[in-house]
Amino acid sequence: MEIKPNSQLQDESSILEELRKFWGAVRRRQFFFFGAFGLCFTIGLIFLLRTPKIYKAKTLIMIERAAPTVLGNQVQNVYDLGARGYWESKQYYRTQYQIIESRKVLDRAARELRLEPKAIAQEVRQVLATNKGQGESLPMDSLPAGLKFRLNALGFVDDVDSTALKALESDFKVFQSLRAMLAVEALKDSSLVAIGVEHRIPEVAAKLADAIALAYIESNLEQKTDVTHSAVAWLSNQLSVLRDNQQKSERALYDFKKENNIVSVSLEGRQTMILETLNQLNERLSATHAERLVLESERDELNRILSKKKDPTLFLREKDHNLLQDLKRKRFELQELRAELNERYTAKHPKLVSIDNKIQTLEKNIKSEIGKIRQGFDQEFQIKQASEDKLRAAIASVKTEALELNQKEITYKQLSRKAAHDLELLNLVQKRQKESELTQMLKVNNIRLLEKALVPQVPIKPRIKIAVIFVFLLSVLIAFLVAIVVNLIDNTVKTQNEIEGVMGLPFLGILPVIQDEGNAIIQNPWERDFYIVDMPRSAVAECARSIRTNLLFMSTGQQFRTLMVTSSGPKEGKSTTVCNLAATMAESGSRTVVVDTDLRRPRLHKSFLVDNEIGLTSCLLGEMHYRETVRKTRIEGLDFIASGPIPPNPAELLHTEQFKQLVEQLTEDYDRVIFDSPPVSAVADPLILTTLTDGVVFVVQAHKTTLPAAQLSRKKLQAVGANFFGVVLNDVDLSNKHSDSYYYHYYQYYRKGYYADDESGSAIKA
Repeated sequence: MEIKPNSQLQDESSILEELRKFWGAVRRRQFFFFGAFGLCFTIGLIFLLRTPKIYKAKTLIMIERAAPTVLGNQVQNVYDLGARGYWESKQYYRTQYQIIESRKVLDRAARELRLEPKAIAQEVRQVLATNKGQGESLPMDSLPAGLKFRLNALGFVDDVDSTALKALESDFKVFQSLRAMLAVEALKDSSLVAIGVEHRIPEVAAKLADAIALAYIESNLEQKTDVTHSAVAWLSNQLSVLRDNQQKSERALYDFKKENNIVSVSLEGRQTMILETLNQLNERLSATHAERLVLESERDELNRILSKKKDPTLFLREKDHNLLQDLKRKRFELQELRAELNERYTAKHPKLVSIDNKIQTLEKNIKSEIGKIRQGFDQEFQIKQASEDKLRAAIASVKTEALELNQKEITYKQLSRKAAHDLELLNLVQKRQKESELTQMLKVNNIRLLEKALVPQVPIKPRIKIAVIFVFLLSVLIAFLVAIVVNLIDNTVKTQNEIEGVMGLPFLGILPVIQDEGNAIIQNPWERDFYIVDMPRSAVAECARSIRTNLLFMSTGQQFRTLMVTSSGPKEGKSTTVCNLAATMAESGSRTVVVDTDLRRPRLHKSFLVDNEIGLTSCLLGEMHYRETVRKTRIEGLDFIASGPIPPNPAELLHTEQFKQLVEQLTEDYDRVIFDSPPVSAVADPLILTTLTDGVVFVVQAHKTTLPAAQLSRKKLQAVGANFFGVVLNDVDLSNKHSDSYYYHYYQYYRKGYYADDESGSAIKA
């Protein structure tokens, strides 16, 4: 088992205590509670009965997310009637709800129903003119059905009078009147929307709901048609402009091609030809350049050999020079023949001389041929170099032409793109125009009527059961608040906590309300004041004994002999408290005397059933000794001294030396001397008397004595040095279950019959 901490238990206890306080306040103020409840509940019921019944008719429509695609998905509508994405769909439906309540839709519905205020007012005046004898107003039932419906639709359901006509003929807002009746409700997790109209007449509510729904559907379709019409007209205007632009761009492209001689051959073809030519020239240039380098190398090598006077034939041996080769071959043959002849003949032999001449001739021819070959190298080198220069010039020319063509290509592409763009835009607009013309002929709508409104049979306002429950709960709450407020503004003394906490005085106990067997309050002073003597087993007697016991315990340090009983105001139970205390003191064995010191409005002589001819004033004026004024009572050990004749100066008498001596004599003769004093707030007598007594018992009446009055009296007594024994709370109603719960439970056993009858054992009623 979970054990709660002390702090939590204290919190719960404090909360329960506060709740008990509030509940106790309600029970104490049950008159105000039930009075406020009855008043509020009655007013609420009257208001409910007089509240007109309101009926609500609903027309059900379906708002689809997309319109039917009659022409397929390839043909797009000019005006998109639906929505596709989740958030787009949510926004779309919210927008539609606002459109249903818009002035455009409501005005359209009003036109369909002929709800024209001024025209209606004129018709009513004509009816009034026809029925002059009926006065300036007409009952609604006396009007034609159509006129009656239109008046009802505008919110006029009572008799038609001049005020209603002025309202119709002034700036009457029909759409505002309809909007006040309209309620758009979206059915959860569906595309269905209920268009509801609230009205006092169910038939009118149904017709208005249907009219608004149809007006919304037609408005939605009309909006789509209007947008499509506008789109078709705009596309037609744009088509002529785009056609002119396309023709101009085509003409500009043709003129450019004609000026740049690219009409027969496309620009791309010319660029390809130039590129091929440039590649060929580059190849030929590379080959010529290579050949020139070879010739230059051979020429330089030949010149080097010749410059060193070497035989160039070795260099030219591998070359394709037929004549030179023949000459070298013949020279070689003659040289071989001379070598053979040289072995047989001398140098001057004619054969050798002839061969030497031939060899010399061949040498000259070889040198001549080498010179020609050398000259041929130079000529061929120059030719190659000239060819190379021409090729470079040709390449530069082709490059220049290519650059010029590239420059023209920029303008050509711009013109070509513009022409293509204009043509594409023209084709697009032509296609869209045809699609728009097709959709213009279609009457498709994504909103359709699902169910017409039924005439409601049961009103939605007021809901009697719920309203009665609400009025009941509200009345209970208001009554509860009234009881709490009344209790809060009640500043009378009610509990022991207020006596000890607010007044700061000890609490002696309570005295209950003294009632007879029929629970009626006893009015006779002698019967009420000595009730505890006649009914010793009653709750009153036990409470009086409890006060006596508490009083004795509170004065244990020094037993009191003299005691003054007073209160803040008159009729707060001071005299009854005096009698009860005196009786209990006497019953406990103490010789007790009660002195009535209220020299202005004495009452105790009535309680003791004696006259007031002699008493305290007789002693103080020296007319007789105090013992001569003492009256014996039916209670053993209890004596009584009446106030005596009322003097003109009571305060002066109590302030005399004779009164002090009287108090001393009484103290010597009696164990307890109890003085019944006047109220503190009325006269100064208690202030004088408290200085001559051992202490004060202050009496407050429950739910009558106010805290400010009690505190003021306490301050006055404390100012003269009064010794407070404590406070007695008088006139507490223990028989009432709605009394303070503390006293109710504490003294409950007295009222239930704590004592038993001697013979039968039955309880004796307090």
